[in-house]
Amino acid sequence: MAVVLLGAILPGFGQVEPTATGGTPLTETDQPMNTPPPVGGTPYPSQTASDARSNFLSLGIGSTAAYFDNVEIGISTQPVPDEMYTISPVLTYNMETPRQSRIFTYSSGYTFYQHTSALDYVNQAATGTFQERFTRHVTLNLSDTFAQSSGLLSQSSVLNGGVVSGSVSGQQPLVIVPFANQLTNTANAELSDQFAQNGMLGATFNAATLTFPNPSQAAGLDNGQLYGGTAFVNRRVSQTDYLGAIYQIQRMTTSPTPSATTVQTLWGYFTQYFGRTASLSVVAGPSRASISAPGATPYQTWTPAGTLSMGWQAARANLAFSYMHSTMPTLGFPGLYSNDAGSVSATQRFGKTWTASVSGSYGNFSNQDPQIASGLPGGHTAMGSASVQHAFGTSLSTQLGYTRLHASYGGIAAFTQNPNSDEFFVSLSYQFRKAIGR
Repeated sequence: MAVVLLGAILPGFGQVEPTATGGTPLTETDQPMNTPPPVGGTPYPSQTASDARSNFLSLGIGSTAAYFDNVEIGISTQPVPDEMYTISPVLTYNMETPRQSRIFTYSSGYTFYQHTSALDYVNQAATGTFQERFTRHVTLNLSDTFAQSSGLLSQSSVLNGGVVSGSVSGQQPLVIVPFANQLTNTANAELSDQFAQNGMLGATFNAATLTFPNPSQAAGLDNGQLYGGTAFVNRRVSQTDYLGAIYQIQRMTTSPTPSATTVQTLWGYFTQYFGRTASLSVVAGPSRASISAPGATPYQTWTPAGTLSMGWQAARANLAFSYMHSTMPTLGFPGLYSNDAGSVSATQRFGKTWTASVSGSYGNFSNQDPQIASGLPGGHTAMGSASVQHAFGTSLSTQLGYTRLHASYGGIAAFTQNPNSDEFFVSLSYQFRKAIGR
């Protein structure tokens, strides 16, 4: 499919068109091109349009109480229930101008368990995004997210609907290890240039790390470092339809099990926009994966890869989903795994004060390395969450929710016993917000 799309796209770039960065200037009636989700570095929106805000500084504090029916997944032969309590302050800075966007969020807190004090932890997370529009058609996007987390509640967003992405670099699967302390960091940089009226070129760079400070909490899993990049070409074939091609390369190294995995993929994609708030994207192409480890015979394979994703945002509702089949580096897992992964998120606002949200995700992983597949065949993770939020005015709100996790992987001790956990939680939060830059 990628070869067919390249043949359809590239001839169009040879045509004489007004350029955005030189030559004949674009007219005022020419519309800047969108950056379709397959090559964009940001996930689909997870909130309704009426909840979107900009140009503010806010300080909030939240407290959560939760009950888990099993806090020792993979450790105890019998489920161990416990109650958890946490308190977390949150700072958010949001500033948007016609040429720049700067958003920064930091949260920190302490979580303790009623009976299983060994699971007590300090969590923190920081996210920063920056966008610079150098010209009307040249844009730079930067983002970085760091998290020190433990517990199902703090890790659930990793595979949950809150991070539904249509990007081929944003769907890199990450294993969830409930109640294990872990450090994660992801960074992304994207530069795009609309060099012609209907033509765009761009490149992205992404990096991610996963570290388990206490290896005994994640027995059978590895620390990992992943680096990669993409180069893409994008053509607008009509006001609502885009065709493009992407070359992607990713490399992951692991420890303490030393290995290096490299995956190269040539994607072709099609995106259709339905108005300004909805789009559907289809991506497909061949993928070449290889893995090497000390003392082992190098292994490589060719496999098909593809994704399907959709995002829709309305004033009072929001929906996003994605599905990917691929052979990609998977942080946390030793070996080379093919995966089928999907996620969905939906939000509905009722009246002025009530909001309901549901989200879910599923990932099925199969080890493709014949030298270790018998001992580590793979497995699957399924997660679902539902919540209801009620606002008391503009500053105070409460939320009631439920999360279900099932994780089962052969040969990985962290998941061998009691792979299920259910969580019931209630939270209360207060937020002070001040408008800035107006």
